[in-house]
Amino acid sequence: MNEDLFCKYARSGILQIDSLGRVWRIARREWDIGKKTCTKVPCDPRRAEKLRGAYFYVRMQVGGKSLWAQSHRLVWWYFNGPIPDGLSINH
Repeated sequence: MNEDLFCKYARSGILQIDSLGRVWRIARREWDIGKKTCTKVPCDPRRAEKLRGAYFYVRMQVGGKSLWAQSHRLVWWYFNGPIPDGLSINH
């Protein structure tokens, strides 16, 4: 699952998860192709979640791929760690 990767972005200051469980984008990644490095550039906070069907999702481009994570699962991972096998998040 992508929740672990998204939590790393939250802990590094790209995303922010508030006490109400909302996910915000507070910085963007800027690539320097010549140096093959990535820097964090602060931006105006905006909701990172998008409604798809019945659930909110967070999407990020990573390594040229579009990755998605369900917001409620991401919030659990951020505050509690991996979701135990056989269990699901009831929100």
